[in-house]
Amino acid sequence: LKLSRGDRKIVLIAGGVFLLIVTVSFIFAKGSGPNDEVPSTYSTGSGGAKAAYLLLKASGYGVQRWEDSLRDLPDPEGKTLVLAAPEGSPTTEERKKLGQFIENGGRVIATGVYAGFFLPADGAAPDPFGGTTWEKLSAQSPSAITRAAPEITLVPEAHWRTSTFAVPLYGDGEKQRVVKYKMGKGEVIWWASATPLTNAGLKERGNLEFFLACVGEAKDRQVLWDEYFHGYRRSLADSVERSPL
Repeated sequence: LKLSRGDRKIVLIAGGVFLLIVTVSFIFAKGSGPNDEVPSTYSTGSGGAKAAYLLLKASGYGVQRWEDSLRDLPDPEGKTLVLAAPEGSPTTEERKKLGQFIENGGRVIATGVYAGFFLPADGAAPDPFGGTTWEKLSAQSPSAITRAAPEITLVPEAHWRTSTFAVPLYGDGEKQRVVKYKMGKGEVIWWASATPLTNAGLKERGNLEFFLACVGEAKDRQVLWDEYFHGYRRSLADSVERSPL
């Protein structure tokens, strides 16, 4: 094309602006859509947890997304809090409040190595070499949970150190992958990863039964599913960060 010097300048500027818009759009759209691999109730990806959330609703559970700080947790009686692979770390006040929630009768399902930072007794340790493939785990001790699901499947991203006391529920060899311990009137159930409650993992043999047994009976159990530590918070800054703007 025979373009004047001024026309070429306009075309180059327009092309540069277009490229910038496409790049920025890609960056902001990436990781903010409904297919995130985070075990969030908003995510429909294989690693998301929307199916488990909708299943609880359809099964008669009183379930809600918890998008407030742990400082604002309600009365724990008859409640299960799901901390599915939380991101970041809690403040001292949030950790203290969670401890009180458990002591006064709450149940907590915590998954992944970073969930250990939230718990009163942290025995979670990373297992980088085991966290690449799915693994079938057999029950290690008798309980209502292991009776419901003698075998489960998860990605062994972490293990529970035997020096920190807890009842082993599932494991492989010498490593404990799912444990439970009492604290006051409540209890903590820790999983090595969130696989059993994810959209893909929920379909594996035993995982659905295991998940429901950990949550508790529908008739007397309300479920709070934490989304605060997945970034879904009520502040303006966090809302803008999560938006696809």
